[in-house]
Amino acid sequence: MNGYFQLEMTPQGTILHIYKPTNQGEPININEMADYLTKKGIAFDIADLNKKVMQIHDSGVIALDNQKRYPEREMIAVTISPNKMEAVGRFYPPSVGGNLLSREDIISDLNSATVVYGIDTAAIDAFIANREYCKDFVLARGKEVRHGTDASIEYFFNTDLYKRLRKTERR
Repeated sequence: MNGYFQLEMTPQGTILHIYKPTNQGEPININEMADYLTKKGIAFDIADLNKKVMQIHDSGVIALDNQKRYPEREMIAVTISPNKMEAVGRFYPPSVGGNLLSREDIISDLNSATVVYGIDTAAIDAFIANREYCKDFVLARGKEVRHGTDASIEYFFNTDLYKRLRKTERR
C-alpha cells in the first residue's frame, strides 16, 4: 500500500498522521501533501514539514497548528488525461471523525469535474471495498473514435456534358 497522510482535528489544534508505504508501495509525495494542506487552508512550512516526515520510520504524528477545525470528509482529486479519454481519481482519507465518500458522492464529484460518460462503477466499487489512499484509480474511459471509410458518389445518369445527341434521340 502507498504511504499516505491523515488529518486529525483536536481541541488543541490540527495534527497530521503519517503512514509510510508497505509492500513496495510508493512513498508519500511531499508536494502532494503540501497541495492537500493548502486546499484545506492549513498553514505550514514546507521545509520543516519535509524534515519531520523524513524523520518518521513507520508511522508518526506531526502537530501543524493550534486552530480548531471541523473534521474533513474523504476527498477525491480528479485528473483528466490530455486527450480527454480517461479520468483518474486520487483519493485522500477523511480526517479522524470525517465522513467516507459513497458511490453517489464519487459519481457526483466526477460530474463536477465534467466527467459524465464512461464512468466505471466497478472501479468505484473496488475502491470502496478496499480503500487505498494516495493511489490513482482509473474511474472513467471515453469511447475510442471509430474511423470510417471515405464516401464515394455513384451517378445513375450520364455526366458527360459534351456528348452530342444523335438525330434519333429526342430531348
